[in-house]
Amino acid sequence: MQMGRYEEADRIYQKIIDLNFTGEGADRSLAEAWRGRGDALARLGKYNESLQVFDIAIELNAENAPYAWTGKSDALKDAGRYDEAIRAYDLALELYPEYADAGIARAQKGRGDALSRQGKSDEALAAYEAAVKASDEAISAFNNATPLDRAVSFTFDPYPLDGEFWHNRAFALHSIGREAEAEESSAKAAEMGYRPKMVTAVAGSGPFVAIAIENGPEAEETGPRR
Repeated sequence: MQMGRYEEADRIYQKIIDLNFTGEGADRSLAEAWRGRGDALARLGKYNESLQVFDIAIELNAENAPYAWTGKSDALKDAGRYDEAIRAYDLALELYPEYADAGIARAQKGRGDALSRQGKSDEALAAYEAAVKASDEAISAFNNATPLDRAVSFTFDPYPLDGEFWHNRAFALHSIGREAEAEESSAKAAEMGYRPKMVTAVAGSGPFVAIAIENGPEAEETGPRR
C-alpha cells in the first residue's frame, strides 16, 4: 500500500472510531478499528502515535488482543526499540490461541527481525523457523477449509511469508557462516520479486550476493530490512 493509501486508511479508521459504537460487541469492534489505525500510523512512520493507539485497542479488548500486541511490537521494532519489541512479541505469542497460525507467523517474523537487528542471529533463525512452521500450517488450514469456513473462521489472511522475510533470513544465515542456506533463502526472495533498496554488502557468490551487487549503489545500511 502506498503512503497515500495509509493516510486514507487512517482517515477511514478514525471515522469508524468516531461512530462510537455501543451495545454488545462494541468494544471489540472499536478495538479492531483502533488496531487498524495503529497499523496505518506505523506504516506512515508515526510510531509514537501508533503506540498510543495500539494501547487503546489493547485496553478495549484485553482478553483478545494478540493482534494488537503484534502491531505494537512491529511499531516498536520499526522505531528501533528492539528490546521492548521482543518483550511485546513474547507477550503476543503467549496470548495467541494454538490455532492462530497466521498471527503467530507474523509475530515470529517480527521477533526474528528484532533479534537479527541486535546481532542475535541464532535466536533470530529460531524465530524465523517458527514463523515458517506457523505460516505453512496457516496456509494448509486455509486451503483445506470449506468456502463457508474460510468466510466465517478466517478473519485474517493465512500470512504467506514474503520476499522480505526470506531476505532477512538470508542475512541471519550469512552472519553465522551458513552461506549455502543463505544463498538459497536469498534466491527465494529474488524469485518472489524482492529487491531491497538497502542491502548488506556480503562476500561470496550466488543469488544472495547478486542482489547485493545489483542494489549496491543504493545501499545505505547493513542488516535485515525492518
